[in-house]
Amino acid sequence: IGATASPGSTEAGILQIANNLNIRTFSISKKESSLLQAYKVNMQITPHYLELNDELKKIIKPLEVHQNTEAEQLRKMGFLAPTGHITSKLIENAQRSASIAIQRRDARGYNAARKISNLRRVHILLDLLRTQGLKSAQAFVERAEEDGRSGQRGTNSFIALPCIHKFRNASKQLDELHPKPAHAAELVSRQLKDSPDSKVLIFTEYRDTVELLTDKLNSIEGIVVDRFIGQSGTQKTTLIKTLTFYNSLLSNTNGSPLSFKTTF
Repeated sequence: IGATASPGSTEAGILQIANNLNIRTFSISKKESSLLQAYKVNMQITPHYLELNDELKKIIKPLEVHQNTEAEQLRKMGFLAPTGHITSKLIENAQRSASIAIQRRDARGYNAARKISNLRRVHILLDLLRTQGLKSAQAFVERAEEDGRSGQRGTNSFIALPCIHKFRNASKQLDELHPKPAHAAELVSRQLKDSPDSKVLIFTEYRDTVELLTDKLNSIEGIVVDRFIGQSGTQKTTLIKTLTFYNSLLSNTNGSPLSFKTTF
């Protein structure tokens, strides 16, 4: 018997977890259910608004210009929806349109597919710079270069973009510019100082951020942290031992093992 608060937001995601765990029967309860009242906890959500500094904005700007220029070309070609805001969903739809064009032997589909592939990677890079930090973004580009060396031609096209070359040169010798990692470390330090028995769980979408925050938090006296990657094969017994030893646990959004007194 197992219980989870967040098995996924789509039918496919829920069924994937069910298949991985060999689950055949589901019982669904809302938080108001009498069965859950014994486990009910109060949750207080406190948003923290952080401003990106001018140096990071300066690094982001050429990538934004490239993204907008490529998006406009794809709109004119008829592959990208005519909307000002670029989203991952729109890029996925554009990729499907290019695939259909290629199947129909439409020569425009090949050029569109290449542009969409680069647009998708630039979009991810921008998301990392805006929400995760400079180091996570650098790790993404370095991994793309390694993929290119292993024979993935699409990543070579991305690495060869002038805006990517400019980004790598501009960020090469810089320390972390994004305020979020330092702010997260400050929040954890403050929580454990005020309530030493607290257990802190940090969720993040990207694995690179998990690694970087783990190193940052482990460098602070009094904080002992480990990482948990969702669906990575971690056994329950191992996880419980980890939780009894560490006062902080970093997880990507695919992992939701247990609830803690404090969650950031």
